[in-house]
Amino acid sequence: MLARLGHTTGVGIVACSIVVALLGARLAGGRLSSFERLPAHGLMLPLAALAVLVAELVLGWAGLPAGPLYAIALALSGLLVGCFMLVNRSVTGTGLIAAGLLLNALVVGLNGAMPVSAYAAARAGLGKRAVADDRHEPAATGTRLRILGDVIAVPLPLRPEVDSIGDLLAAGGLAQLVFLAMRPPRRRGVSDDAVASARMLTRSD
Repeated sequence: MLARLGHTTGVGIVACSIVVALLGARLAGGRLSSFERLPAHGLMLPLAALAVLVAELVLGWAGLPAGPLYAIALALSGLLVGCFMLVNRSVTGTGLIAAGLLLNALVVGLNGAMPVSAYAAARAGLGKRAVADDRHEPAATGTRLRILGDVIAVPLPLRPEVDSIGDLLAAGGLAQLVFLAMRPPRRRGVSDDAVASARMLTRSD
């Protein structure tokens, strides 16, 4: 089996999306300090999700069955992050992130591991055979919801990988969140004032 296991995750596409969003927002006049205006609540939920994933790694190292443990941990962490996104649903981008995490948790929960397409892995330049370890398995005819697995070849220059639809949705949501959160505050113009005045007159009538 292919040794470059880490290249079958969505880390590369997520990192690229965030970098592009940061550069685009900066060119548009945005600043990192604008994140202070982001209305985020329930920050303990994603921290708890991270703690669950870390605990899964530690228990796996201790000798517990990593496959089922990974599926349970991913489902639980996805639920916690989903609750965080629901609480902060007014923040643009959280819907896509939640949808991506939900799809990944669904396909892993149904199969016990993330299915990886051997064809997509070969197209990405990772080899002719799918990657398999405790958290990944080759996609086969018996794979449930195979389309939601790692079936999309992403031949990044330095880090080729095979991603899932959920990975791409989460990456797009993160990019959207970063770009819009960094935007400079909108300035009220003459047209805004005119609309506000018209509304006041309508209400007074």
